[in-house]
This record gives sequence, structure tokens and C-alpha cells, in this order.
Amino acid sequence: RCIKANQKMAPMLFDAIPINEQLTFSGVYESVEIRKGGYPFRLRHKQFAYRFMCINQGEDFRKSHKYTEFPQDEHYWGNICREILKTHDFDFTPEDIIVGNTMVLYRVNMHKPLRLLRNLS
Repeated sequence: RCIKANQKMAPMLFDAIPINEQLTFSGVYESVEIRKGGYPFRLRHKQFAYRFMCINQGEDFRKSHKYTEFPQDEHYWGNICREILKTHDFDFTPEDIIVGNTMVLYRVNMHKPLRLLRNLS
């Protein structure tokens, strides 16, 4: 999406207040803060669950289910993500992986172990 420099659409005229509002409401500032916090990997709950459910040792949500059979409820997917992380014994701190309201954020040091566990399962 483009940021409009001014309401008049005139060249070489920049109005700071509307630009700041557009950047705020489009989530640019929030995205920068997440990146600065060291969480370059961000997946929606459903994406994370589908990608890493194969490492779930509890096997409650194995790949035997079709992707479209699962509900669209974000809370449901967040619980699956928490279960995947809880049931597998690998060393991580709560700061390494954050399960937010809609996304799972994780640091670089967790990407390799997660990818390795996925490839081994």
C-alpha cells in the first residue's frame, strides 16, 4: 500500500501528521518494533500449527486431518500452537517463542531446531 504524502496530492509537499497516521494504522511501526525486538519469524497460528504439527509428540493434531477440516477460530489455533510447543521437549525460554493473539513470533535461535524437528518427523 502506498503512503500519501499530502491530501492535495501535490508533488514535493509532505504533511507529517497524515503520514504518521498512515504508518501507524498500517502497522509499519508495530512491525519495526517486533523486528527490533529480535523476532524475525512470524507466522499466523494456523500457519505455524500446520507447519509444525508433525513434531507434536502427543499426536492429537497430526497431519492425518485435512487442512480444511479445522475450524477457523483463532483461539483454537493458538491452543494447538501452545500444545505443539508444550509437548515437545526442546530447550527454549518464553522469550524465544511468543504465542500472541493471532501470531507465533520466534527468534532465530529457535528456527533451526524447529526446522530440524520438522524434517526429522
